[in-house]
Amino acid sequence: MRELVASQSKLLDQMTKKLTSNDKTLENIHTRMDTFASAIKNQHSFNKMLESQLAQLAVVAPPLEKGKILGQPEDLETNNLVDIHNATQCYIEPVAV
Repeated sequence: MRELVASQSKLLDQMTKKLTSNDKTLENIHTRMDTFASAIKNQHSFNKMLESQLAQLAVVAPPLEKGKILGQPEDLETNNLVDIHNATQCYIEPVAV
């Protein structure tokens, strides 16, 4: 009978150690999840700020005209075209725009 009680006591001690170890692991996971949740909230907040700034820029930026390059001068009359199809014969030909 004493051997049974002693073996049960050892088993109980082992189970207690395992449960304590599991508790520590779960606490560690909980801490990491809290840190992760905080990082997600910070990223969400940052994304909202960027979205707001992009909306403000979209309101301020002038609308683009189709077919026009941003920053292109208004009074272009001619451009020079460089034809380098044949390297021995390189010439510049004016082109009307």
